[in-house]
Amino acid sequence: MYYDNKSSFYLRQYGPTVLILIVSFVLIGSGLYIYFTSNKAQNPSSDEVIVSSNNLKDDTQKVDNVLNTEKVKENLAPIELPKSFNDIDKLAKTDYVTVENVNDSNRLVINYQNVKLEVALIGIDTSKSVSTLNEDIKNAIIDNKVKLAFDNKRCDELYAYAYVYIDDNTMLNELLLESGKAKLLNEEENNSLNDVLTEAQAYAKQLKNGIWAN
Repeated sequence: MYYDNKSSFYLRQYGPTVLILIVSFVLIGSGLYIYFTSNKAQNPSSDEVIVSSNNLKDDTQKVDNVLNTEKVKENLAPIELPKSFNDIDKLAKTDYVTVENVNDSNRLVINYQNVKLEVALIGIDTSKSVSTLNEDIKNAIIDNKVKLAFDNKRCDELYAYAYVYIDDNTMLNELLLESGKAKLLNEEENNSLNDVLTEAQAYAKQLKNGIWAN
């Protein structure tokens, strides 16, 4: 067969074969790209595996910490109150006790006969209070002396629970609610003076005192 030049000869002779090879390489390359892309998505890199593993460890550790805290709390025995605190009648006032501090959780740290206790105020929700609650409590206590009165539940493994009297006629719990410094916390066991505390909060709402101003 006659060809007008060498280029035409090579094109006619080898062109279809070369074209087939090029198409084959393109198809193989596309297939390999799709395979490796899919495989990477299904199998994350070592860095991604390490990050996921660390996150899982953190979450597991948090759960363990919560469980361990609960176990520790379960194993704690109730704190020991001074004998006179246990013997006194419900709602009766103790002698004056010394307030050494009001801690960051707004509990009174008292010292009575060389026994230190943290005392939580019955009926006071310190998480829903004015930002100055800590200072307000400190300022309300005269000469760092208060009297305590207990209800049905006097203490647990961490704190004592009490109505705190600045003097014989002024209850700090009631005063804080009356002035809108905190919201009422309805307690299941210590509820003997709930009516008094509820009325104090209603008074604050009516006059828009403290947290009820808006």
